[in-house]
Amino acid sequence: MKIRKLRTLSLVLCVILFFSMFPVTAEAASNPYSTLSSKKVLLTFPKTLLSEPLHAKVSGEQKKGGIYYVPKPETGNGDLGIVKKGTNVTIFAEEDGYYFFMTNSGRMGWNKVKYFTEPEPYDDYELPGDSGLTTDHLDKVMDFLKDNSKAGGSSKFYPTKSVVIVKKGKSAKFTVYARYSKYFSARWDCWENYCKVKWASTSIRNGKAAVSVTGKDVGSDIIEFTNSYTDKSFNVLVLVV
Repeated sequence: MKIRKLRTLSLVLCVILFFSMFPVTAEAASNPYSTLSSKKVLLTFPKTLLSEPLHAKVSGEQKKGGIYYVPKPETGNGDLGIVKKGTNVTIFAEEDGYYFFMTNSGRMGWNKVKYFTEPEPYDDYELPGDSGLTTDHLDKVMDFLKDNSKAGGSSKFYPTKSVVIVKKGKSAKFTVYARYSKYFSARWDCWENYCKVKWASTSIRNGKAAVSVTGKDVGSDIIEFTNSYTDKSFNVLVLVV
């Protein structure tokens, strides 16, 4: 009987030891950037931005009633998903016949100019639709994109979103992937009056961990992620609308 209990205890300790190899460390939890598809194609951010964000709609079709989010301003680079025809988008840059655009949900990508209506300045303060986004929010995205040391990442360390849009009183999640998770930490100066950031998972499993953002009041902040092993870092811009 004692032997059986010892075996059971040993098994439990082994399981605990195994999962302890992939922790979200106390440093990461207390400290608090890059968007990849499931194919792990890194999103390339614009080299030069327009003087102001412009409004357009998706007017063309490639597949399933919409067009692709392309990771680079060139063909043959896979896709990051599909945005439906008629969707309102914001144009931030134009390179080599491609627009760099963002939907009102924060999804970003490239595609050819021919798939969009002619971009125009925003007439109103609030964007079309019920996203809660304003032109002030777009200015924050522009500032974020201007500093490519903030928006970026690598194939071994990246989040699923570079811009997280969350409504006041609601929560949003995104996932951080880190090949060398043992050396991965995060830092946020999240104003308690505006948002709450926490780990949605208690440990990094298979090199990934979920982060949850809850909007307490309208505002914005940046979450900075670093990996000391790869010497890489990236930021995630949080907009509470």
